[in-house]
Amino acid sequence: MKFFYNRKKEESEIFDAAHDAFITNINHSIRTPMHIILSMCDLIMQESNSDEIIEYAFNARRAGKILQALMNKYYFYSRLRVGSISPMETQFPALKAITGFISATKSECHKKNISFTSDISKKIPNILTGDNLLLTQILFNSSSLATRNDRATFLTEKIEWEEIDDDNGNLLITISCDIGESDVSDIITNNVEYELHMLELITDCMHGKMNLITEGKIKTLNFVLPFEIAKNQEYTEDTKAISYTARKARLLLVDDNELNIHIVTMLLKSTEISMDTVLSGAEALELIQANHYDIMLIDYMMPGMNGIDLLNNIKEKYPDVYEKTPIFALTAAVNTEARDKLLNAGFKGFIPKPVEGNILAYIVKNNLPPELIEKKSDLLGSDSLDKEVFENYSDAIKKYDINLTEGLKYTSYDLDQYATVAEIMVKNYESTRERVETYYKDDNINDLGITVHSLKSNSKFIGAINLPVIALGIELKAEENDKDYITLSLPLLYYEWEKMIKGLKEFLDTYKKSVIFKEDASDNIAVNYDTYLDDIMEFVDNFQPEPAIKLIDEILRRQIADADYDILNKIKEAIENFEYDEAISLLKEKNNVSGTIPTNDN
Repeated sequence: MKFFYNRKKEESEIFDAAHDAFITNINHSIRTPMHIILSMCDLIMQESNSDEIIEYAFNARRAGKILQALMNKYYFYSRLRVGSISPMETQFPALKAITGFISATKSECHKKNISFTSDISKKIPNILTGDNLLLTQILFNSSSLATRNDRATFLTEKIEWEEIDDDNGNLLITISCDIGESDVSDIITNNVEYELHMLELITDCMHGKMNLITEGKIKTLNFVLPFEIAKNQEYTEDTKAISYTARKARLLLVDDNELNIHIVTMLLKSTEISMDTVLSGAEALELIQANHYDIMLIDYMMPGMNGIDLLNNIKEKYPDVYEKTPIFALTAAVNTEARDKLLNAGFKGFIPKPVEGNILAYIVKNNLPPELIEKKSDLLGSDSLDKEVFENYSDAIKKYDINLTEGLKYTSYDLDQYATVAEIMVKNYESTRERVETYYKDDNINDLGITVHSLKSNSKFIGAINLPVIALGIELKAEENDKDYITLSLPLLYYEWEKMIKGLKEFLDTYKKSVIFKEDASDNIAVNYDTYLDDIMEFVDNFQPEPAIKLIDEILRRQIADADYDILNKIKEAIENFEYDEAISLLKEKNNVSGTIPTNDN
């Protein structure tokens, strides 16, 4: 029997740190241009009329994908080697993850004529607390030792549950296969030894144990991986409805991006939680001084006072608030370094952007005082999507590099909400692109980077595949003020951006014609002429642009004074651009100006 778990590192800590820094720099330097190369290959394949050129581009793209996968793998290995990856403590559906892995492995074995058997214990708890991604990595990496070997004939997998107490237990994983023998000890040049060492490091990272038993060409891997048993065994990642309300709770959301505010507000709408939203840290401090909040969500990357700066201000000025209030960071940067930075700064945790509705609702629920949570008698939310309808929409926008399934994750699998987000992105496309072009022309690289950062997050909301990657590259190079790189990348950004908008328009055109789209049967809506300004103000305060704009459009259809017409159009434009402060200012101004709006159509 050969044990890997206690293997001593031959290199010193200094060498490991230098090696890690080198791999990190190489990874960052190669990753972004590689994305551009792959996207350029896609562009050549789409634009060229020459079969020969298309074949060249296809082969170049395939080679690039291989290189990209290798870089990702070696980077992950490097981070493991120096101990800079720590497991995340999140709740996840264990059985779903394991059965998904078994299904994928079975399919792969069938393709390669490998005999496959599995034995999954029914005693495994439905929901566990631990690192789902690292568990998945162990399962797939260990099974791939057999499935990628041309000489492999069989693969057996057994997964059991060992209960320690009411709150803890171990997953016992046994995987046997014929992966062949190797006399080469170098862990990098020899794939088998390299994979085994990576498995050892992942197991170590998870505070588990691993051993390898070799009998001829047969190798058996045994893993003991500790997990906590989640108290709420009913929670799953794909719950499509929020099962609670929090009417008596109050939440503070701080984010400089109006669309992000709209999304979070929309996702938590059915909880009925009272929510205050601001666009800057300075405004947040004023509200914290005047109000009590049960939970706070703070964006990390904001101009001026960023999320960590705001958190430090709260610690210094309102230490009691910091001690008693769960404060979470919202961030699109979820690598280990960023995560450690946020946690070390004092955030209780972080919520990755784009925000997933179920994750957001779950975090809010489990960090509010229990007395503020009320269970719903009837679950709210969209009915399950008709499979044929969903596939029709999904296929229609797939050619525009939009993954509908990914987008729906962030809107609680609600097509109405997804359509709302799509409409917002289409409406804001021209003005946002104009800002990017102006910033570039004026050499304002900092603001260009911030705008592209928002585009990166927002495009993920609707499931765009390529655009977020290109935007990330530009965002990183903007931080380095690398205008040469940005000059080369912007045409590709515009290309993917336009393609995404075209796909969204096609989706919306079809969706609005369907019976699913919930619009008023009549073009006219009721207008209360005594309170219409207050009605618009309420819509704006609650980040509901659609009814506000509909109400304004109805008023604009009537015979009104030129002054009223001009200011209402300005209010409408401000709402469409998510400039809610400007809209409220104009509404207050309108309240002080006399104007006559007749009750009959012109």
